[in-house]
Amino acid sequence: MLYNESVMYNFFPGNRSCVKHSLRTPFQPFGVPPNATFLSQIFSGAVSFPKARLLFNIWGGVLDRVNYAMIFTEHGCFPLFSTFYQTQGWFFKSFNDITMGIQDPNIFKPPVECTDLL
Repeated sequence: MLYNESVMYNFFPGNRSCVKHSLRTPFQPFGVPPNATFLSQIFSGAVSFPKARLLFNIWGGVLDRVNYAMIFTEHGCFPLFSTFYQTQGWFFKSFNDITMGIQDPNIFKPPVECTDLL
């Protein structure tokens, strides 16, 4: 997704093909919303080994008429999990293998197979 260009590419590695779409959804940053309510803290990991556990903060509230709960690390505020509930049902999002910083900004360039669509 290239929000500045309002375009999105779906790349299919199996047949090395690419489809270009118009992107009409605005970029949605992810973080603790300003109106969030602090709900609780939890530890994850080995309780008997202080350096083998992480402390998480749980935040909740209502955002655009949607109820949510989000979990972030205490140190660094890295996202772990979020859940949203509205009349249509639940939406869950989890984050794994988070790395600080972007080591190679070229990952944001569409694959070569998509260049014909530019």
